[in-house]
Amino acid sequence: MKIYWSSIEFEYKKSSDKLKGGFVYTFTKALDAREALNLFLMEFEKKDLQITFVEYISQYDVEMEWETKKQTNHFKALYKTALKDESVVFDDFYSYEE
Repeated sequence: MKIYWSSIEFEYKKSSDKLKGGFVYTFTKALDAREALNLFLMEFEKKDLQITFVEYISQYDVEMEWETKKQTNHFKALYKTALKDESVVFDDFYSYEE
C-alpha cells in the first residue's frame, strides 16, 4: 500500500450560511490512484460534500520539501497519520462564499 494525496475542490450539498464550496488536501492509503479516488469519493459523500474538481491524485513523496520547514513537517505529519489510518486524512478545509 502507498500513500496518495490529492487537492480536491468541492461544493456544499446543503446550504451552509453563505459558504458555497472550497478545497482541501487529502491523504489516504491505497493500492493505486483509482482506489484512492474511490476512497476520497466515499469520504466526501459522508461529509455531504460534492467533489467538483480533482486537481491531481499522486503518490506522496515524503522527502518533498515545502516552502517552509513548518509546512514540510505539517504534511509529513498528515502522511504519517495516513500510514496508520484506514480512512481518508483531511488537511484544513478552505472555504469560499457565494
